[in-house]
Amino acid sequence: MRMRSGIQVVLDAALFAMIAAVPAHAATGTYEYMDIRHNNSVVTDPITGQCYSTPDSADEHNNTDMTAHLFYGPECTDRGDGVIVPPGWSDTSGSGPFQSVLFY
Repeated sequence: MRMRSGIQVVLDAALFAMIAAVPAHAATGTYEYMDIRHNNSVVTDPITGQCYSTPDSADEHNNTDMTAHLFYGPECTDRGDGVIVPPGWSDTSGSGPFQSVLFY
């Protein structure tokens, strides 16, 4: 097993502190979806990298400036590939319902 030097440990800690201190970036715009019961919901200025729950969403409109990744599973887990929706686009795949979305 390789031991890390004291300098490497300090540098790793400094790098982690810098990464942790970076503020979260938010997308600009709205993500709108309708669930299978025809209830409309909106996420405004979603935070990049944060998973949003979208239970049984079936009609998605990504009106943000970030890419949306739609997941079939909750908590941004997939049972398959999911669907990627570019900024300004709607999901027309008809492959929902989706359970969560992540922006990047």
